[in-house]
Amino acid sequence: MRRRFTLWFVFSTLIAFGACSSSSPTAPTPEVELLGIPFILACGQWSPSVPPVARTVVDAQFPGPAPVSQFVLQTLRLNGGVIKHEFVAGPIVRVEIDLDRLPPLMAAPVGLSRAVTVVNLASKLVTLYVSLDHIPTNEDVTAVQNLGGQVLSRYSFSKIFTVLIEDALVAQVRALPGVASASVGAWICID
Repeated sequence: MRRRFTLWFVFSTLIAFGACSSSSPTAPTPEVELLGIPFILACGQWSPSVPPVARTVVDAQFPGPAPVSQFVLQTLRLNGGVIKHEFVAGPIVRVEIDLDRLPPLMAAPVGLSRAVTVVNLASKLVTLYVSLDHIPTNEDVTAVQNLGGQVLSRYSFSKIFTVLIEDALVAQVRALPGVASASVGAWICID
């Protein structure tokens, strides 16, 4: 009887030790390093260079309308990604991931358009292309600025202007009078 208890105790201890080891899926993930400047992966190439870290947080943009499909989210998870935020503005996901996993995701069926390393986790700024049913006026600019947005470009001949704004405020921009649409721009690679 004593021998059975000893074997049971040793076996139980080994299982418990294995469950708490650093390679265990229940162990906390280590902090990832954020970079001081953004690195952009577009059209299969990193710019200004390959990032000097193996894993970090990126804003990954995909083709199509928001939200990002469940297929894409599951593919990111299966590639070791941890979803941090799904953007309202467009098909963008903030994900912690090993950077060497991103280039293969640019191929179909996932079709990653681009990825930008995140410099500040608290910021979820997006560039919106705002299309109006009229040429933008000073009142339109003021309305966006009152929401906390920054107008990046505005032309007297176009019904579209660009705005830098927090993702949480995108619905309010879309609800402004005269706004026909407000979305992030698409990325297309030409070989």
